[in-house]
Amino acid sequence: MLKAQGGVYYFLSSDGDTFQIQTQAPLQSSWDFNTSRGISASIRSRFEKTFLGITDSVINIGLSNGDSILISKNYGILHVHPFLPIYNAGTHIDYINDRIEGRLNLWGIDELIGENFPSFEEVFDHEIGDKFIKDYTFDGRHNFSYSFFRVLHKYTGLSPDSIGYQMEVERLRYGQTQNAYGYTGHGEYDTLDQYYLRSDWY
Repeated sequence: MLKAQGGVYYFLSSDGDTFQIQTQAPLQSSWDFNTSRGISASIRSRFEKTFLGITDSVINIGLSNGDSILISKNYGILHVHPFLPIYNAGTHIDYINDRIEGRLNLWGIDELIGENFPSFEEVFDHEIGDKFIKDYTFDGRHNFSYSFFRVLHKYTGLSPDSIGYQMEVERLRYGQTQNAYGYTGHGEYDTLDQYYLRSDWY
């Protein structure tokens, strides 16, 4: 996101597409929200709204495609439809749109009120005996593998910015044979040390 003067914000996609929000525009005046899709925006109303037990000034921005955005003066976006369906409309990954239901709503403010994302320590707080599974697909759709992890030991005395575990790993790999309807598989067993760094989490 880029912030410009006059309450203008630009949200940039990885492909260089831009979504523009103007928070200080006059009521009913319009601007180009997304030029590549021909979507315009305008401020429909300004009012006070209570959310998460907080009351603040809010603007309601309407989009020409029928969506809307609610923005709080002091706490940012409260309600927005994901930009992904707009950006992907008519592309080869348009099917993703069917998986996005409803809208995104503010559900917490870190260390202040509402829900919060789990901390580094909470996410990687494994216990001895905990089990995890990962699955991978590679070489198209015809080869895949599963990895099963079991916590054997938790390392203590590390720095506050790292957490370490000893893991038992079982890897099962499957590959398509010459027979299009048959698969063969084999397992690998190993023990490894797994470290998580705070710098990789934030």
